[in-house]
This record gives sequence, C-alpha cells and structure tokens, in this order.
Amino acid sequence: MINLKNVFNVRDCFKNRTVGFYLSLVSALAALIIALVYVIVANSDRTFNLAGIIIIVIGALSEVLVLFTDLKFAPMVPTLLLSVGGAISFITCLPTMLDVLNGIQFFGGNLFIAEFVSFGMLAVILIGCVASFMGMRKVTSEAAVE
Repeated sequence: MINLKNVFNVRDCFKNRTVGFYLSLVSALAALIIALVYVIVANSDRTFNLAGIIIIVIGALSEVLVLFTDLKFAPMVPTLLLSVGGAISFITCLPTMLDVLNGIQFFGGNLFIAEFVSFGMLAVILIGCVASFMGMRKVTSEAAVE
C-alpha cells in the first residue's frame, strides 16, 4: 500500500525557499487580486477585456510550476503570461486614460479601474521579472555534495 504522506508533503514545497520564490508568489497572488477587482468593478465597462483576464489568471495559477518543480525556466512562465495578460488589459484601458490626459471625454470608461489594472500589473510584472532571475531554493550542503 502506498503511503501518500511520504509521496507528497506541502511542507517540502516551502522548504529551503529564497526571497525570489516569495517575491514570485507575492506577484502571482497580487495578480489574482487585481484580476478579481477587475472582474468585479469593470465587468460591463469599456475597460474590460475577458482575454486579458483569462491570461492573467492562467499566469497566476502557473505559479504552481514554481511551487512543485525545480525547473530553471519555471519562474519565467508566470511572468511571461502575466506580461501578456497585462499588456492586453493595458491596451484596453489606454483610451480611457488618454481621455483624461487630453481633457476630452470621447471613449469613456472607469478611470480608476484603468489606472488600477495598468499600474498594478506593471508592479506585478516588475516583481515577477526580478524574482525570475533569483534562485528559488537555497543551496544546502547536502545538495552541494551531490
């Protein structure tokens, strides 16, 4: 009989993690919060884009790769997907922000959500980029011997 307690242990996923791992995790959680606020506030607004939201959520959920694997490219996958989703959402929000910048009301839309999503995703992407180039696990003496 297989003892599942020995096969999968959540504590092992967080064992010997570095600051880069936690930055990547914070980036993914912040992206999920931004996506949730975006869906709640701007669901019927001109600044809403379903494709951007779907890609942001997939990017945030792809943080599971970083959590459960030690692949070298794993931290870049969520950052890449969050960048694409953030860019799509930014392009959708841009006309609303340009209305305010030009002082005319042509496109309309919710300025708060446009700025929240644009600048929030920019921060998430920057944090994810920094975390992608940091190690995800601390090198222990046992791993150095092998």
